[in-house]
Amino acid sequence: MIKTYILLILLLVAPLVGCGGSRPSPEEVIAGAIDAINEVETYRFEMTVTVTQDGETNYGNMQGEHASPDRLHVIMTSDGDTQESIIIGENIYHRGFGSNSWEVGQSLAETAWATGLTRFLASTVEMLDTLVGVVELRDEKIDGVTCFHYRGSVDIEAQLEEQIANLDPTSPVYEDMLRYIEQQRQWQQVIEFWIGKKDHLLRQVDMQYEMVYTEDTGEDNEREERITATYTLRFFDFNQPIQIEPPIVDTTGGVNLLVTSTGSGAGCEDQHCQVDFDITITNQGLATARNVRVFIDSSATNQGLQTMEALPDEGPVDLSPDESTKFLASWECNLNGFSDEEFHQLVQQYVIWATWTDEVGQQHEKLLRETDETGAIIE
Repeated sequence: MIKTYILLILLLVAPLVGCGGSRPSPEEVIAGAIDAINEVETYRFEMTVTVTQDGETNYGNMQGEHASPDRLHVIMTSDGDTQESIIIGENIYHRGFGSNSWEVGQSLAETAWATGLTRFLASTVEMLDTLVGVVELRDEKIDGVTCFHYRGSVDIEAQLEEQIANLDPTSPVYEDMLRYIEQQRQWQQVIEFWIGKKDHLLRQVDMQYEMVYTEDTGEDNEREERITATYTLRFFDFNQPIQIEPPIVDTTGGVNLLVTSTGSGAGCEDQHCQVDFDITITNQGLATARNVRVFIDSSATNQGLQTMEALPDEGPVDLSPDESTKFLASWECNLNGFSDEEFHQLVQQYVIWATWTDEVGQQHEKLLRETDETGAIIE
Protein backbone atom coordinates (compact mmCIF):
# COMPACT_ATOMS: atom_id res chain seq x y z
CA MET A 1 0.00 0.00 0.00
CA ILE A 2 2.81 2.41 0.87
CA LYS A 3 4.59 1.63 -2.39
CA THR A 4 1.39 2.30 -4.34
CA TYR A 5 0.97 5.66 -2.57
CA ILE A 6 4.54 6.69 -3.35
CA LEU A 7 4.07 5.68 -6.98
CA LEU A 8 0.96 7.86 -7.27
CA ILE A 9 2.83 10.84 -5.80
CA LEU A 10 5.63 10.37 -8.31
CA LEU A 11 3.16 10.20 -11.19
CA LEU A 12 1.50 13.42 -10.06
CA VAL A 13 4.66 15.46 -9.63
CA ALA A 14 6.52 14.09 -12.67
CA PRO A 15 4.99 16.56 -15.17
CA LEU A 16 6.05 19.44 -12.92
CA VAL A 17 9.59 18.26 -12.30
CA GLY A 18 10.54 17.30 -15.84
CA CYS A 19 13.35 15.06 -16.90
CA GLY A 20 16.72 15.33 -15.23
CA GLY A 21 15.79 18.61 -13.51
CA SER A 22 16.16 20.45 -16.82
CA ARG A 23 12.75 22.10 -16.76
CA PRO A 24 13.09 25.85 -17.53
CA SER A 25 11.99 28.50 -15.07
CA PRO A 26 8.91 30.66 -15.76
CA GLU A 27 11.23 33.60 -16.48
CA GLU A 28 13.07 31.57 -19.12
CA VAL A 29 9.82 30.44 -20.75
CA ILE A 30 8.44 33.98 -20.88
CA ALA A 31 11.74 35.23 -22.34
CA GLY A 32 11.46 32.51 -24.97
CA ALA A 33 7.89 33.63 -25.75
CA ILE A 34 9.09 37.21 -26.25
CA ASP A 35 11.78 35.97 -28.65
CA ALA A 36 9.29 33.72 -30.48
CA ILE A 37 7.15 36.74 -31.40
CA ASN A 38 9.79 37.77 -33.95
CA GLU A 39 9.08 34.59 -35.92
CA VAL A 40 5.32 35.22 -36.14
CA GLU A 41 4.04 36.77 -39.37
CA THR A 42 0.34 36.02 -39.01
CA TYR A 43 -2.04 34.78 -36.33
CA ARG A 44 -5.67 34.77 -35.26
CA PHE A 45 -7.13 35.45 -31.84
CA GLU A 46 -10.39 35.30 -29.95
CA MET A 47 -11.28 36.99 -26.68
CA THR A 48 -14.38 36.44 -24.57
CA VAL A 49 -15.29 38.88 -21.80
CA THR A 50 -17.66 38.52 -18.86
CA VAL A 51 -18.29 41.56 -16.64
CA THR A 52 -20.53 41.56 -13.56
CA GLN A 53 -21.52 44.87 -11.96
CA ASP A 54 -24.41 45.61 -9.58
CA GLY A 55 -25.64 42.06 -10.03
CA GLU A 56 -25.88 42.41 -13.81
CA THR A 57 -23.65 40.33 -16.07
CA ASN A 58 -22.68 41.35 -19.60
CA TYR A 59 -20.83 39.37 -22.22
CA GLY A 60 -18.62 40.37 -25.12
CA ASN A 61 -16.57 38.68 -27.79
CA MET A 62 -13.76 39.84 -30.06
CA GLN A 63 -12.31 37.87 -32.96
CA GLY A 64 -9.40 39.04 -35.04
CA GLU A 65 -6.59 38.19 -37.40
CA HIS A 66 -3.23 39.89 -37.83
CA ALA A 67 -0.75 40.01 -40.71
CA SER A 68 2.66 41.64 -40.24
CA PRO A 69 3.62 44.30 -40.06
CA ASP A 70 0.46 46.37 -39.61
CA ARG A 71 -2.66 44.67 -40.96
CA LEU A 72 -5.47 43.76 -38.61
CA HIS A 73 -9.09 42.68 -38.97
CA VAL A 74 -11.29 42.69 -35.85
CA ILE A 75 -14.95 41.80 -35.26
CA MET A 76 -16.46 42.72 -31.87
CA THR A 77 -19.82 41.56 -30.57
CA SER A 78 -21.61 42.86 -27.49
CA ASP A 79 -25.22 42.24 -26.48
CA GLY A 80 -25.95 40.88 -29.95
CA ASP A 81 -24.57 43.95 -31.75
CA THR A 82 -21.50 43.72 -33.97
CA GLN A 83 -18.93 46.23 -35.15
CA GLU A 84 -15.99 45.55 -37.42
CA SER A 85 -12.65 47.24 -38.02
CA ILE A 86 -9.85 46.83 -40.55
CA ILE A 87 -6.51 48.49 -39.92
CA ILE A 88 -3.91 48.75 -42.69
CA GLY A 89 -0.94 50.90 -41.79
CA GLU A 90 -2.27 54.32 -40.84
CA ASN A 91 -5.66 53.68 -42.47
CA ILE A 92 -8.54 52.67 -40.21
CA TYR A 93 -11.87 51.43 -41.54
CA HIS A 94 -15.00 50.93 -39.42
CA ARG A 95 -18.37 49.29 -39.86
CA GLY A 96 -20.36 50.24 -36.76
CA PHE A 97 -23.26 48.69 -34.90
CA GLY A 98 -26.21 48.18 -37.24
CA SER A 99 -24.36 49.46 -40.30
CA ASN A 100 -23.56 47.67 -43.54
CA SER A 101 -21.29 50.44 -44.84
CA TRP A 102 -17.58 50.95 -44.24
CA GLU A 103 -16.29 54.35 -43.18
CA VAL A 104 -12.81 55.76 -42.69
CA GLY A 105 -11.84 56.48 -39.09
CA GLN A 106 -9.59 59.43 -38.36
CA SER A 107 -9.84 60.35 -34.67
CA LEU A 108 -6.88 60.25 -32.30
CA ALA A 109 -8.72 57.73 -30.13
CA GLU A 110 -9.18 55.41 -33.09
CA THR A 111 -5.52 55.79 -34.05
CA ALA A 112 -4.34 54.93 -30.53
CA TRP A 113 -6.72 51.98 -30.37
CA ALA A 114 -5.49 50.69 -33.73
CA THR A 115 -1.84 51.04 -32.75
CA GLY A 116 -2.49 49.04 -29.59
CA LEU A 117 -4.24 46.23 -31.42
CA THR A 118 -1.56 45.87 -34.09
CA ARG A 119 0.84 45.01 -31.22
CA PHE A 120 -1.74 42.84 -29.47
CA LEU A 121 0.26 39.60 -29.27
CA ALA A 122 3.56 41.32 -28.50
CA SER A 123 2.10 43.56 -25.77
CA THR A 124 0.28 40.61 -24.19
CA VAL A 125 3.47 38.56 -23.96
CA GLU A 126 5.44 41.55 -22.65
CA MET A 127 2.81 42.04 -19.95
CA LEU A 128 3.55 38.52 -18.66
CA ASP A 129 7.12 39.59 -17.93
CA THR A 130 5.82 42.14 -15.38
CA LEU A 131 3.79 39.67 -13.28
CA VAL A 132 4.74 38.89 -9.70
CA GLY A 133 4.39 35.68 -7.71
CA VAL A 134 4.41 33.49 -10.82
CA VAL A 135 3.86 29.83 -9.96
CA GLU A 136 4.04 26.81 -12.20
CA LEU A 137 0.95 24.65 -12.69
CA ARG A 138 0.44 21.34 -14.40
CA ASP A 139 1.12 21.25 -18.16
CA GLU A 140 -2.04 21.37 -20.24
CA LYS A 141 -3.00 21.21 -23.90
CA ILE A 142 -4.47 24.20 -25.72
CA ASP A 143 -5.84 23.41 -29.20
CA GLY A 144 -3.92 20.13 -29.07
CA VAL A 145 -0.58 21.80 -28.22
CA THR A 146 1.14 20.83 -24.96
CA CYS A 147 1.88 24.00 -23.00
CA PHE A 148 3.70 25.27 -19.96
CA HIS A 149 1.06 26.51 -17.55
CA TYR A 150 1.53 29.37 -15.05
CA ARG A 151 -0.32 31.75 -12.77
CA GLY A 152 0.78 35.17 -11.54
CA SER A 153 -0.55 38.52 -10.39
CA VAL A 154 -0.38 42.06 -11.68
CA ASP A 155 1.93 44.20 -9.55
CA ILE A 156 -0.78 46.67 -8.62
CA GLU A 157 1.32 48.41 -5.97
CA ALA A 158 4.07 49.26 -8.47
CA GLN A 159 1.51 50.54 -10.98
CA LEU A 160 -0.17 52.73 -8.39
CA GLU A 161 3.09 54.23 -7.15
CA GLU A 162 3.95 55.15 -10.74
CA GLN A 163 0.53 56.76 -11.24
CA ILE A 164 0.88 58.77 -8.04
CA ALA A 165 4.35 59.94 -9.05
CA ASN A 166 2.92 61.24 -12.34
CA LEU A 167 0.16 63.28 -10.67
CA ASP A 168 0.40 67.06 -10.58
CA PRO A 169 -0.08 68.20 -6.94
CA THR A 170 -1.10 71.67 -8.15
CA SER A 171 -4.01 70.31 -10.19
CA PRO A 172 -7.49 71.15 -8.83
CA VAL A 173 -8.46 67.47 -9.21
CA TYR A 174 -5.31 66.16 -7.51
CA GLU A 175 -7.07 65.02 -4.34
CA ASP A 176 -9.86 63.31 -6.29
CA MET A 177 -7.36 61.51 -8.51
CA LEU A 178 -5.29 60.47 -5.51
CA ARG A 179 -8.38 59.13 -3.76
CA TYR A 180 -9.35 57.17 -6.88
CA ILE A 181 -5.86 55.67 -7.19
CA GLU A 182 -5.75 54.70 -3.50
CA GLN A 183 -8.99 52.76 -3.93
CA GLN A 184 -7.26 50.57 -6.47
CA ARG A 185 -5.09 49.03 -3.75
CA GLN A 186 -8.08 46.79 -3.04
CA TRP A 187 -8.08 45.44 -6.58
CA GLN A 188 -6.95 41.97 -7.53
CA GLN A 189 -5.77 40.94 -10.99
CA VAL A 190 -4.77 37.31 -11.44
CA ILE A 191 -3.35 36.10 -14.76
CA GLU A 192 -3.17 32.47 -15.87
CA PHE A 193 -1.36 31.68 -19.10
CA TRP A 194 -0.24 28.85 -21.36
CA ILE A 195 2.92 28.87 -23.57
CA GLY A 196 3.73 26.13 -26.09
CA LYS A 197 6.49 23.83 -24.84
CA LYS A 198 8.12 23.33 -28.24
CA ASP A 199 7.60 26.67 -30.03
CA HIS A 200 7.27 29.00 -26.98
CA LEU A 201 4.26 30.70 -28.58
CA LEU A 202 1.66 32.16 -26.25
CA ARG A 203 -1.52 30.13 -26.73
CA GLN A 204 -3.95 31.36 -24.09
CA VAL A 205 -4.33 33.93 -21.31
CA ASP A 206 -7.06 33.97 -18.66
CA MET A 207 -7.38 37.25 -16.75
CA GLN A 208 -9.52 37.61 -13.65
CA TYR A 209 -10.15 41.10 -12.27
CA GLU A 210 -11.88 42.14 -9.08
CA MET A 211 -12.32 45.90 -8.66
CA VAL A 212 -13.88 47.67 -5.69
CA TYR A 213 -15.00 51.30 -5.70
CA THR A 214 -16.16 53.27 -2.68
CA GLU A 215 -18.63 56.02 -3.53
CA ASP A 216 -19.42 58.85 -1.11
CA THR A 217 -23.18 59.41 -1.27
CA GLY A 218 -23.22 62.16 1.35
CA GLU A 219 -24.17 62.37 5.02
CA ASP A 220 -21.27 60.11 5.99
CA ASN A 221 -22.67 57.31 3.86
CA GLU A 222 -20.46 55.30 1.59
CA ARG A 223 -21.53 52.78 -1.01
CA GLU A 224 -19.21 50.02 -2.12
CA GLU A 225 -19.41 48.90 -5.72
CA ARG A 226 -17.74 45.66 -6.76
CA ILE A 227 -16.94 44.75 -10.38
CA THR A 228 -15.64 41.37 -11.47
CA ALA A 229 -14.39 40.65 -14.97
CA THR A 230 -13.01 37.59 -16.69
CA TYR A 231 -11.13 37.67 -19.99
CA THR A 232 -10.15 34.57 -21.92
CA LEU A 233 -7.78 35.31 -24.78
CA ARG A 234 -6.69 32.58 -27.20
CA PHE A 235 -4.09 32.86 -29.99
CA PHE A 236 -4.00 30.34 -32.84
CA ASP A 237 -3.30 29.78 -36.57
CA PHE A 238 0.25 31.09 -36.27
CA ASN A 239 1.96 31.77 -39.64
CA GLN A 240 -1.07 30.57 -41.61
CA PRO A 241 -2.02 32.30 -44.91
CA ILE A 242 -4.06 35.38 -43.92
CA GLN A 243 -5.04 38.10 -46.40
CA ILE A 244 -6.36 41.42 -45.05
CA GLU A 245 -7.39 43.91 -47.73
CA PRO A 246 -9.06 47.34 -47.50
CA PRO A 247 -12.86 47.27 -47.76
CA ILE A 248 -15.04 49.22 -50.16
CA VAL A 249 -15.58 52.44 -48.23
CA ASP A 250 -18.88 54.27 -48.02
CA THR A 251 -18.11 57.61 -49.69
CA THR A 252 -21.62 58.97 -49.15
CA GLY A 253 -21.35 59.72 -45.45
CA GLY A 254 -24.29 57.41 -44.72
CA VAL A 255 -26.57 59.27 -47.16
CA ASN A 256 -28.48 57.46 -49.91
CA LEU A 257 -30.18 59.87 -52.32
CA LEU A 258 -32.71 58.53 -54.80
CA VAL A 259 -34.44 60.47 -57.60
CA THR A 260 -37.68 60.49 -59.54
CA SER A 261 -38.02 62.93 -62.42
CA THR A 262 -40.13 64.01 -65.37
CA GLY A 263 -38.86 66.18 -68.21
CA SER A 264 -40.73 67.82 -71.03
CA GLY A 265 -40.15 70.23 -73.86
CA ALA A 266 -43.37 72.14 -74.18
CA GLY A 267 -44.71 75.47 -75.33
CA CYS A 268 -42.75 75.44 -78.60
CA GLU A 269 -43.75 78.38 -80.80
CA ASP A 270 -41.80 79.90 -83.68
CA GLN A 271 -38.80 77.70 -82.90
CA HIS A 272 -38.82 78.80 -79.24
CA CYS A 273 -39.34 76.09 -76.60
CA GLN A 274 -39.64 75.79 -72.82
CA VAL A 275 -37.91 72.87 -71.09
CA ASP A 276 -39.14 71.84 -67.63
CA PHE A 277 -37.81 69.16 -65.28
CA ASP A 278 -39.62 68.18 -62.07
CA ILE A 279 -37.24 66.29 -59.78
CA THR A 280 -37.92 64.68 -56.41
CA ILE A 281 -34.97 63.71 -54.21
CA THR A 282 -35.44 61.25 -51.33
CA ASN A 283 -32.85 60.35 -48.71
CA GLN A 284 -33.12 56.65 -47.92
CA GLY A 285 -29.84 56.58 -45.97
CA LEU A 286 -29.12 56.60 -42.26
CA ALA A 287 -27.60 60.10 -42.01
CA THR A 288 -28.69 63.64 -42.86
CA ALA A 289 -27.64 65.21 -46.17
CA ARG A 290 -27.03 68.92 -45.67
CA ASN A 291 -27.18 71.66 -48.29
CA VAL A 292 -28.42 69.33 -51.03
CA ARG A 293 -28.01 70.76 -54.53
CA VAL A 294 -29.31 69.09 -57.71
CA PHE A 295 -27.99 69.53 -61.26
CA ILE A 296 -29.04 68.36 -64.71
CA ASP A 297 -26.81 67.93 -67.77
CA SER A 298 -28.72 68.36 -71.05
CA SER A 299 -28.01 69.04 -74.73
CA ALA A 300 -31.48 70.55 -75.26
CA THR A 301 -30.05 74.08 -74.97
CA ASN A 302 -28.94 76.87 -77.26
CA GLN A 303 -25.28 76.13 -76.49
CA GLY A 304 -25.34 72.32 -76.71
CA LEU A 305 -24.45 70.27 -73.62
CA GLN A 306 -24.91 72.45 -70.53
CA THR A 307 -25.27 71.99 -66.77
CA MET A 308 -28.28 73.65 -65.13
CA GLU A 309 -29.09 73.71 -61.41
CA ALA A 310 -32.53 72.55 -60.32
CA LEU A 311 -33.84 74.76 -57.53
CA PRO A 312 -36.10 73.90 -54.57
CA ASP A 313 -39.03 76.01 -53.46
CA GLU A 314 -36.95 77.08 -50.47
CA GLY A 315 -33.31 76.58 -49.66
CA PRO A 316 -30.89 75.49 -48.51
CA VAL A 317 -32.19 71.92 -48.35
CA ASP A 318 -31.28 69.47 -45.56
CA LEU A 319 -32.66 65.97 -46.02
CA SER A 320 -33.00 63.76 -42.96
CA PRO A 321 -33.46 60.00 -43.44
CA ASP A 322 -36.72 59.22 -45.32
CA GLU A 323 -37.34 62.90 -46.18
CA SER A 324 -38.07 64.12 -49.73
CA THR A 325 -37.88 67.51 -51.48
CA LYS A 326 -38.90 68.67 -54.96
CA PHE A 327 -36.57 70.58 -57.28
CA LEU A 328 -37.43 72.36 -60.55
CA ALA A 329 -35.19 73.14 -63.52
CA SER A 330 -36.53 75.31 -66.36
CA TRP A 331 -34.94 77.04 -69.33
CA GLU A 332 -35.77 78.33 -72.79
CA CYS A 333 -34.08 77.28 -76.00
CA ASN A 334 -34.43 77.48 -79.77
CA LEU A 335 -34.91 74.47 -82.00
CA ASN A 336 -31.85 75.57 -83.98
CA GLY A 337 -32.79 73.57 -87.04
CA PHE A 338 -33.92 70.50 -85.12
CA SER A 339 -37.27 68.94 -85.83
CA ASP A 340 -39.77 68.60 -83.02
CA GLU A 341 -38.98 64.88 -82.79
CA GLU A 342 -35.23 65.49 -82.56
CA PHE A 343 -35.73 68.19 -79.94
CA HIS A 344 -37.91 65.99 -77.75
CA GLN A 345 -35.31 63.24 -78.10
CA LEU A 346 -32.66 65.63 -76.74
CA VAL A 347 -34.93 66.51 -73.83
CA GLN A 348 -35.30 62.86 -72.89
CA GLN A 349 -31.54 62.28 -72.82
CA TYR A 350 -30.06 63.79 -69.64
CA VAL A 351 -27.98 63.25 -66.50
CA ILE A 352 -29.10 64.20 -62.98
CA TRP A 353 -26.56 64.45 -60.17
CA ALA A 354 -26.41 65.95 -56.70
CA THR A 355 -23.96 67.33 -54.18
CA TRP A 356 -24.33 67.56 -50.40
CA THR A 357 -22.38 67.84 -47.16
CA ASP A 358 -22.45 65.09 -44.54
CA GLU A 359 -22.77 65.58 -40.80
CA VAL A 360 -19.00 65.98 -40.30
CA GLY A 361 -18.68 68.59 -43.07
CA GLN A 362 -17.32 66.40 -45.86
CA GLN A 363 -18.51 67.18 -49.39
CA HIS A 364 -20.06 64.42 -51.54
CA GLU A 365 -21.26 64.06 -55.11
CA LYS A 366 -23.37 61.32 -56.69
CA LEU A 367 -24.77 60.49 -60.12
CA LEU A 368 -28.49 59.90 -59.56
CA ARG A 369 -29.84 59.17 -63.03
CA GLU A 370 -28.63 58.88 -66.62
CA THR A 371 -30.81 58.17 -69.66
CA ASP A 372 -30.16 57.20 -73.26
CA GLU A 373 -31.61 58.88 -76.38
CA THR A 374 -34.91 57.02 -75.94
CA GLY A 375 -35.33 58.21 -72.35
CA ALA A 376 -34.54 54.75 -70.93
CA ILE A 377 -32.61 54.80 -67.65
CA ILE A 378 -29.02 53.57 -67.95
CA GLU A 379 -28.29 51.21 -65.07
